[in-house]
Amino acid sequence: MRKPLLLSALLSLFLVPAAQAAMPQFQASCGGMIETHDEDGTVYINGKLAKLEQQGDTYTATLGHTSVTIRVRPNGTPDVTYTARHRGGDCNLVR
Repeated sequence: MRKPLLLSALLSLFLVPAAQAAMPQFQASCGGMIETHDEDGTVYINGKLAKLEQQGDTYTATLGHTSVTIRVRPNGTPDVTYTARHRGGDCNLVR
């Protein structure tokens, strides 16, 4: 009787999808030359649509040589950084 219960418990561990945080809304200024924001889960860099990839609670938006990384903190707020050619750093959140 215990084997079916154990089997069910083990299967449920593998079949339940991992919880992932949704990307929070944000608008940020990066390095004085880069503006980035989201619109319903789509990310724009300097007003142009960026390619978006997700890995766990981290999103990376790329446009040309510019990448913006959005990490979702445990409290749900974004932490935004950028890399562009030979520079990079933290972004200042506007909202």
